[in-house]
Amino acid sequence: MRFHCTWVDKFECSSIVGVGGSYYWWLAQSILFTGFYTAQWEEFHTGVMELGVVGVTEAQLFYCLIHLFTCFSGTGFWLYEVNVFGLFSFQLNKLVLTASGGTTLYLVISNVMNVVHHERQIRKEKGANDADREKRVFSYLLTLFPLIFVSTLSQIWLIYSPYNIIAEYPHIFLLGQTFMYSSLVGRLIVARVSHGRFDLWYYFYFPLVYGALNALADGPIPNVLMILIFAISNIGLYLHFSLGIIHAFCTYLNIKCLTIPPQTPAPSTTS
Repeated sequence: MRFHCTWVDKFECSSIVGVGGSYYWWLAQSILFTGFYTAQWEEFHTGVMELGVVGVTEAQLFYCLIHLFTCFSGTGFWLYEVNVFGLFSFQLNKLVLTASGGTTLYLVISNVMNVVHHERQIRKEKGANDADREKRVFSYLLTLFPLIFVSTLSQIWLIYSPYNIIAEYPHIFLLGQTFMYSSLVGRLIVARVSHGRFDLWYYFYFPLVYGALNALADGPIPNVLMILIFAISNIGLYLHFSLGIIHAFCTYLNIKCLTIPPQTPAPSTTS
């Protein structure tokens, strides 16, 4: 839920400052997706989630301040261009996304370095040799494959699509992206909580794979229809995954979802 809230906040903030529907905006959203994945990925391997000084709550407060400030200044304020000593210039709206994306990117790098350092330290304490330590570290880094895979295919789809997806269909495409990343992060969380296995390949990759190949090879399905199929299928697959988790918990605990069972009155004791 926090993932979806932060995504919506950033989407609205990007629109308010005037960078919605641009590739720069998409890059900032991609960094946000990456940050959520690596934070959960770090906790999966180390048992500790490190969000740094600027976490989810601080990011949402930052977006709230942007909304409040824009209420008084107007949206035109963010289009003001700042010239830095005649060397280069930039618009203030790019500064907002750069600050947000920069802090998230720093978090991503910290997550990866923390996992590598943690595993090397643990293996060193157990007396493992250098080859075994590096092999174990590589196996941990391999679980970043799902993130790299879906991010790369998304970029291919955007670049080779005959349409400017970011400008013409940003809401539908990003909706499918959000539920796809949510499915990925959700499985990582479930694997951590249940001490289960986190696989590298999942069935919800297929709509993205086909969409990217369809755009790359100018396939038979119209790209607009493929974007819609991608969004709807990922929403449905995420709901299927969520309902399956709820059913498993309810079955294990012998309870019913959203139902409070009536309490059995305690037997009265008479003296």
